[in-house]
Amino acid sequence: MEFTYPGANKSHLQSSNSDVVAAAAISIAATEIKTILPDDLTPGKYNKIYLSGHGSAGLPLLKCGDEFLSPADIVDRIVQHNLHEIDDIRLTSCNSANIIKNKDFSPDEIDKSSNINNGWLARTLFGQKKSLAEHVYAEFESRGINVSISGYHGIGVFYVPEHGKPTTHLRSTTVPATPEYTVRRSDYRATFGRTQPIDID
Repeated sequence: MEFTYPGANKSHLQSSNSDVVAAAAISIAATEIKTILPDDLTPGKYNKIYLSGHGSAGLPLLKCGDEFLSPADIVDRIVQHNLHEIDDIRLTSCNSANIIKNKDFSPDEIDKSSNINNGWLARTLFGQKKSLAEHVYAEFESRGINVSISGYHGIGVFYVPEHGKPTTHLRSTTVPATPEYTVRRSDYRATFGRTQPIDID
């Protein structure tokens, strides 16, 4: 692999050099990642599904590799493999709970970014704006499938140099991430549907 750090091991994660830590973390993740195919899943063993990809605030699309998946595409694939039986589904793409990008993580800004009030003309012409998580939940609901869909506010980030190695999954409003604009992902989750997650993210 061209992005691996030769000889990287977990002891490099303790380095005081943030470049060494980041390179080692990427290398370890790239070499230890395990792909699980739908046939390999045992629904009783897993209690949530994380859908990763790239997203934008208010856009009902999830970019995965070379594909752009609509909410209908996402639901089709989940249902095709009976993964909707795992009724806690989470979208980790950037701004998956936002209609517009949030500028910070204050309660007012989170409320504004997820509940923007479209003008009557825009609503008439284009419909009410929704986050990706809301679109996916609405697609499940239209098919009579009862699940919980979660999205997250902000941009997904993995590393903040000033924090050292990450201890939780993170969200930020800046790239690269800065400590003052970076938060724990599970604290900024929006959930739609029948169950409200109460687990550790």
